[in-house]
Amino acid sequence: MNEPDVDLVGETVDGIPTIFVCPLPTNDRHQLAAFLPYLGGTKETVRTQLSRLSARGFTAISFDPWRTGQRGNSDDRALMGRVFSHFRRHMWPILGQSTLDALHVLDWATEHFNVDPHTSWQAAFPWAATSALRSPGSTTRSHE
Repeated sequence: MNEPDVDLVGETVDGIPTIFVCPLPTNDRHQLAAFLPYLGGTKETVRTQLSRLSARGFTAISFDPWRTGQRGNSDDRALMGRVFSHFRRHMWPILGQSTLDALHVLDWATEHFNVDPHTSWQAAFPWAATSALRSPGSTTRSHE
């Protein structure tokens, strides 16, 4: 299956390097989807997922989790070695800071893209083995 050829755009949001792709205007759902890479991956490793989300009408965004990619200070093998040598000491801070960063990125994206903050948005964090889906009527962060 050939993936759509999309140009990802980079932007730094509160010091957090991001990439995003907007859907074609004729296919735009006015909804936001965030997809983060697995542990040791970078925002560029989820290019295919961002392309697929965009093709389905989402404005799709990703960023490097804390201590990975452009925000890292070591190679992926060293990071994974540290994380798996003492999971709670090393993984939980990465997960916690990246979760806080996601709030900044999602707030920024909601303000800068043609998305409705009161409709659903999706976020997937495969490196943390979690995902979340908010739908209309669920509890959402205030964007007023």
